[in-house]
Amino acid sequence: MATAAPAVRRVNLPVLILGAALALAGFGVTLLLALNSGPSATAAGNQPVVVAARDLDQRTVLQAQDLTTAHWAAADVPPSAVTSSRAAVGQVLLASLKRGQPVLSNQIGQAGDVTGQQPAFLPLAKGYVAATLPSSELPGVGGYVQAGDYIDIVAIVGSRSGSTSNVRTVYSGVRVIRVGAAGSTAAGPPSSLTLAVSECQAEFLNWFVANASLKYTLLAHDDYAAAAAAPPDAACPAGGSSKGVTEADVRARWPALLG
Repeated sequence: MATAAPAVRRVNLPVLILGAALALAGFGVTLLLALNSGPSATAAGNQPVVVAARDLDQRTVLQAQDLTTAHWAAADVPPSAVTSSRAAVGQVLLASLKRGQPVLSNQIGQAGDVTGQQPAFLPLAKGYVAATLPSSELPGVGGYVQAGDYIDIVAIVGSRSGSTSNVRTVYSGVRVIRVGAAGSTAAGPPSSLTLAVSECQAEFLNWFVANASLKYTLLAHDDYAAAAAAPPDAACPAGGSSKGVTEADVRARWPALLG
C-alpha cells in the first residue's frame, strides 16, 4: 500500500516580513526612549562639589578665590568630597590639585599635617612680611578669627592726662594668614594672629604692641573681596619700607591718636 507524501508547509512571506519589521520597530522605539529619557535631577548634576579654581600647589593655604563649586552627578562624586568651600578655606592643601579637580577632606589639614621636610609656606605676596600680634578672647573677637579672614586693627593709646584713652582704627582689611602657634592644637581662643603686612606696617604695629594695646574687628565675609582688592598702603609700601618707627612717626601718621 503506497504511503501518502507529507504536505509541504507553505511560508507566508508577507506576514513574516511584517513581523520582523514590527520587532525591529519595537526595538528601535525602546532604544530611542532609553537614550532620550532624562536622568534624575541628582544624576543630572545637582550635587555640589568644591573644586580647584586654578592649579594649586601643595602647602597652599586655601583662600576663597582658590575654590569654586561645581555640580556633578551623584554617581560621579568621589568619597570624602568637600561640598562647602567654608570647610576648606583657611586649610592647608596637603597635595597638589589641578584646575577642576575635586577637593577631598583627606587632602586638607593644618600646617603640621603637611608631610615632607618643609612646613607649609606662608601665603605672602612679594614684598610682604608676616607679623604676629598678641590676641585672646576679648581682643580677638572671641576666637572666631580664622586664617583667611580679614580684620581691622584698632589701637588704644592712653592720653597724656592718663584719665582717658584714645581709640582709632589704624589698619583696615588686613589678611590673617595664621591663627595661633604653628602646630598648636590647644583648645580655646588663640594667643596670637599672624598677618600679612608690609615691613613699614609691621614696625608701626610693633610700636603699638610696645606702647599701647590692640584689638581686632572681623570683617563680614561679603567684604573680603573688596579688602583683597584694596590698593596697597601708599604710606607704607610693600618692599624695602623699613626705617624704624618713633613716637614722632606715629604722631605724624595719626595726629590725634596720642592726644
